[in-house]
Amino acid sequence: MTKETSPATYKETKSNDERLRLPVLIISGVIFLTNISILVFGLTRTEAGKSVIIGVTAIIFIAFISALRGSLLPARFLTPFFVFLGMTYFLASGMGVRHPAIIGFPAIVILAGLFLGQYGAAVYGVLTTLVIGIIGYAELAGLFVVNYSPLFAQLPIDASIYWILNLTSALIIFFTVRLLNQTINEVSSNSSMLRKANQELFVLHKKLNERIIERTSTLEYRAKQLTTIAQVAHNALVFRSMDALLKNVTLLISEKFNYYHTGVFLLDDKGEYAIKVR
Repeated sequence: MTKETSPATYKETKSNDERLRLPVLIISGVIFLTNISILVFGLTRTEAGKSVIIGVTAIIFIAFISALRGSLLPARFLTPFFVFLGMTYFLASGMGVRHPAIIGFPAIVILAGLFLGQYGAAVYGVLTTLVIGIIGYAELAGLFVVNYSPLFAQLPIDASIYWILNLTSALIIFFTVRLLNQTINEVSSNSSMLRKANQELFVLHKKLNERIIERTSTLEYRAKQLTTIAQVAHNALVFRSMDALLKNVTLLISEKFNYYHTGVFLLDDKGEYAIKVR
């Protein structure tokens, strides 16, 4: 059994896609150009790192073209996911939790919140926090050695500091996106209610005009009837001949009420039959 989408739901989904289209295009384009710059200026020195950047760039480019053609779903899901995978690779391959690139994780949570809403921010908030915790623990346990510069080497190595900061940032982003979504939904609901009220007012105004026109037409017809009756009464006093009076009355009624033919019938002397006299 196929579930049909209601027109209201379809319009709401289409409206959401139109609202997200420009941000998706801009952010995907910026990420694509950033990756291209990393490759051009040789900021990634290992071949594996270059391969990861190339792969992420290719996926982002496909997502960008898809969004440009009107299909936002690939860009909304693929962009934050592959940026997250790329960032995770570089942190796990030697950057470590004290590298400044770790600020990219809160940026990924923001990106997921913009593209996927509050639940996207929640999912990527949990994922980035887990990655930071795992990498920090591996670094503390000596599973891999990171050669930090003297500036970053002085920073605390306790992994709990970094995952707590990331989790706090993720929670702030989650509730901010949630609040923004609630505000947008309220504005959309108010807009729909206002649109519906305007439509009802338009229908009411149309019906009122129709009733006014109908009532005016009825009043004009009655006024014409009263005018004709007054003229007939006046002619009854003017004309002395019954034949002339009846002729005048039939002409007057045909003229005033646009009748093709008007006849006058009178009862016979016995009151049994109606006889046409004009």
